[in-house]
Amino acid sequence: MPKLTMTDLAVDEYLTNLIIANIQDAKGYACQRVFGKVPVDDDTGKYWKFTRDDLFRTDAKQRAPGTPYTRKTLGLGNSTFSLTNWGLEFPLPDEFRKKRKSPLANDGIAVRALAQDLLIRREITFKEAFLVASVWASDKTGGVDFTKWNLAAADIVGDVLGWGDTIKTNSGKRPNVGACSSDVWRTIKNDPDIVDRVKHTSKEPVTEEIVARLFGVEELVVMDAVQNSAQEGAAISMGFIMPTCFLLTYRNPNPDLYEPSAGYLLSWNDFDEIQEASENGAPGVFTYRDEPTKSDIYRAEMYHGMIVSSSDCGLLALSVI
Repeated sequence: MPKLTMTDLAVDEYLTNLIIANIQDAKGYACQRVFGKVPVDDDTGKYWKFTRDDLFRTDAKQRAPGTPYTRKTLGLGNSTFSLTNWGLEFPLPDEFRKKRKSPLANDGIAVRALAQDLLIRREITFKEAFLVASVWASDKTGGVDFTKWNLAAADIVGDVLGWGDTIKTNSGKRPNVGACSSDVWRTIKNDPDIVDRVKHTSKEPVTEEIVARLFGVEELVVMDAVQNSAQEGAAISMGFIMPTCFLLTYRNPNPDLYEPSAGYLLSWNDFDEIQEASENGAPGVFTYRDEPTKSDIYRAEMYHGMIVSSSDCGLLALSVI
């Protein structure tokens, strides 16, 4: 009979202080960082839009004493909005909780998994709403309207500053937010001209904050979120959510009635606590008891809608590299 070894005697147990769960950094989610949020009272409705032509045309005329004043008129139109409810649940049976050293006994993984799922969904909605051609008043295409940024002849800073002038001319507002995909950010921060500018003023590496100042905006958002695009049960297919692009916009820091903004994230007032559950706009996760299955159910949901409220306040560059 062979002798027993230490391996034969060992009992494989799970560590209680180490669990691997891939939850990505919330900073990579772009939606709420690029546009402000506006609460609404219903999931469908309309909003007013003044005609830009009238607001930017001067109708003032000289007048002689005793003569009538010229009267200004303002055109007024409207657009519609609708909110979509996205939600899902995660059941946690009592048997799983009681299972010795089960990682599911910790509520944290249920909360984080649900939140990540919905935030990924919101990023996909953002991409489909804002990062496609013909949404904004101005579109630019690399190799056609400007030199692609990965080429030696590119003038990245000059391009962005010129696009800022375009938005100012179209809307009366200077853009204050830039947003780029991860591959475009990699090109920007390694651009020889930008690196040369930065090295004379800072010992720090090229950061989003430094490049934002070069671009003349308040914030540069790197749209860095990733997803598995495969269906459940299929081989995993990981990739960045956002296409190769650069978006330049004016974001109204305090949304109000009479100030334009490129776009808004709308949230339903009656469910607003869901949107406010965390600073980065992550969904709230609630629990309820399902006694027939002897399970605690974790439910997460979002009511959101996304609108281009002023297309003149945005410019999208595609095929940037």
